[in-house]
Amino acid sequence: TRLGHILEMIESLYGPRDKSWTILGVEFSPSPPHLLYKESNDYIIIRLSMKAVDNELQAVFQLAHEAVHLLSPSKTRHGILMEEGLATLFSQLYLTDTYDITPELHEERYIKSQKEVLALLTEYPDAVRRLRAIEPAFHKMTPATFDKAGLSYPKEKIDILLSSLD
Repeated sequence: TRLGHILEMIESLYGPRDKSWTILGVEFSPSPPHLLYKESNDYIIIRLSMKAVDNELQAVFQLAHEAVHLLSPSKTRHGILMEEGLATLFSQLYLTDTYDITPELHEERYIKSQKEVLALLTEYPDAVRRLRAIEPAFHKMTPATFDKAGLSYPKEKIDILLSSLD
C-alpha cells in the first residue's frame, strides 16, 4: 500500500511512469538501495538496504527515492543528476508530508543533485512534467528537450542537470 501511495503521488507530480515494466515488489539487500532488473521478463524489483529492515523511516525514504526511478527505468545503476536529485527531493518531500519530518542528507552528491533540481523547480514548478511530456525518459533528455518544453534555463545549469551523478 505504501508503494501504491508513493506511485500515485509521483505520477500526479511528474507524469505517468513507464508501465511496460512490471514491479514485482520490494526486498532487502546488503547493497545500497537500487532497482534490480530482470530483463528477460521486463520485471523490476525494488531493493532496499539492510539499514531499512528495522527502521521504518529509512525504509520509506529509500522506497520513495527508488520509486522515482520507476518513472522511466534505464537499466543502469546510476541515473543522471536530474533524476537522482528529483528522487532525493521527492523522498524528503514524502517523509515531510507523511511523517512531518525532514530527513537530513549525508552524501554530498545527493545534496548537490537535490539543490540543482530544487533550483529548477523553484523557477519552473512544473518543469519535470513539461520535460517528460516531451521525453518521458530522463536518460534520453537533451538540452533540446528543455527548449521544446519552453524552459528558458541557463545552458550551464542544463548541462549539470543532464550530467551523470557519478
